[in-house]
Amino acid sequence: MVRYLSGLITNSQTSDITPGKALMNSTAPSSSSVRPRDGNPWKTTTKADHVSIGTNSLFVSVSGPPRHPTEPIIIIFPGSNAGCDSWQPVATEIQGFARVLLYDRSGLGQSETGTSRDTGAVAAAELTSLLRAIDVPGPYILVAHSYGGCVAREFLQLHQKDVVGMVFSETGTETKCQHAEEQYRTRVLGDSPLSVIRGESAFCGQRKGHEGAGDAGNIDDTGKSRDGPEQSTEHSRMLEAMEKLDEELKREQLQLSKKGKFRNVPNCGHNVHLVRPDVVVEEVRWVLEHMEPYHVRQSAQQVTAPRTQEHENSGILQRLRRRILLR
Repeated sequence: MVRYLSGLITNSQTSDITPGKALMNSTAPSSSSVRPRDGNPWKTTTKADHVSIGTNSLFVSVSGPPRHPTEPIIIIFPGSNAGCDSWQPVATEIQGFARVLLYDRSGLGQSETGTSRDTGAVAAAELTSLLRAIDVPGPYILVAHSYGGCVAREFLQLHQKDVVGMVFSETGTETKCQHAEEQYRTRVLGDSPLSVIRGESAFCGQRKGHEGAGDAGNIDDTGKSRDGPEQSTEHSRMLEAMEKLDEELKREQLQLSKKGKFRNVPNCGHNVHLVRPDVVVEEVRWVLEHMEPYHVRQSAQQVTAPRTQEHENSGILQRLRRRILLR
C-alpha cells in the first residue's frame, strides 16, 4: 500500500461487533461545545449499539485509538440504500491509526425507519442528533461514497467549523445538495484538505468493450458485431462524452477547498471501497497528514488560537503521524 509520508503541509493548493439494546438521550448538548467526559466508551473503546435520536434508533459503531478532545474522528457516509457493513474493510484499516465511526441511516442496515422523508438534509440532521446522543463532538473528517456525498455536504453545512477534511469516493450527486452553489462560491472547506476519488466509470468500460467487439447484445453467431461502422463510431463517441462529463462533475467538487486532490482509479468502477479499499485508506491518511495544525475550524471573527493551544494541536498531529508510520 502506498503511504503518504511527506510530512505536514499547510496552506497548500494542491472486533466483532454485536449491537446491544441501550438507548441514549437525544437531548445532549450541542456537539460543537461538548467537552469529553471521563468514561464515555464512544470515545475510548470499540463499541456498537442502537442509539435513540428521539424519533427512532440508529445503529452506530466506533473503533480505533482512544480519542484526544481535538483529534478528528472519521465518519463514513455509505451510498444510497447501502448499510455501513460494506465499509468494514476500510474501517478495519483506518482504526489502526485513527478513530472511525460507522452508522446506518434511517431505514437502512440495522437502523429503524424514521418518521421523515429520506433526504440529504434529514439524514444530516439525524446524524447530528446521533452525535449529540453519544457525546462525540468535532473535529470530523467525512468520508462519503455516491449518494453519501449529498448527506456529507448537508452535514458540512451544519458543522462548517467542525469539519477539518473530506474524502469523496465516486460522489457525483452534489447538485442534490441544496447548498451546492453557496459551498462552491465560498470554498466552504477553506484550507482543509479534500480528496476526490474517481473510479473508472461504466461508460469507459462499455466504450472499450464496444471498440473491441461491439455490444454483447449485437454479436451474431459468428462473433461479429451487427452494428455497422457508423453506428459503432457514434456509440463510442457518445460513451466518450458521457465519460468526460462524469469526470467533470467529480472534479467540480474540488471547488469546495483550497487544498484539493483528484485521484483517478483505473479498472475499478463505482464501488471503490469494495474493489480498492486501500485507495480510500490512503486518501484518509493524506487528509490527516495535510490538516492545519490548529484543526478545529475558526470563524472569520475568531482570534488566532493561544500558543498553548497551538503547541497542543501540534503534538496531536505528531501522534497521528506516528500512528500512520506504524501502520
